[in-house]
Amino acid sequence: MVILNFFPDFFIGLFSQADIELAIETQQGLRLHLFALCLDGFLFIATVYFMSVNQGAKALSISIGNIVLQLPFLYLLPQWLGIDGVWLSLPLSNVLLTLIVVPMLWRDLQKMSKPTLQN
Repeated sequence: MVILNFFPDFFIGLFSQADIELAIETQQGLRLHLFALCLDGFLFIATVYFMSVNQGAKALSISIGNIVLQLPFLYLLPQWLGIDGVWLSLPLSNVLLTLIVVPMLWRDLQKMSKPTLQN
């Protein structure tokens, strides 16, 4: 992600060398799209965590929620922001889903860390 942000021309040049305008638009799109890419990893780890503690419903809701949240963003943002809205759809849906998943994960980890009383 860091390499793509610092050297976008090199990677864009691998796919297109003729059109300067396309390269400029692609640089802008890459930067917009990559700003929340790290959240994909967090959401994946949260999904795997919930599967590993036998909470498949939560894991499934995160996976499906990722797709479901993208749809309204993909519909609305391009109407408001043009092509930048397409690039921002995935990162903004990841940010929103992360804001939902973090409290779920935090509550579950707090519940797991509390000692249980045994007779």
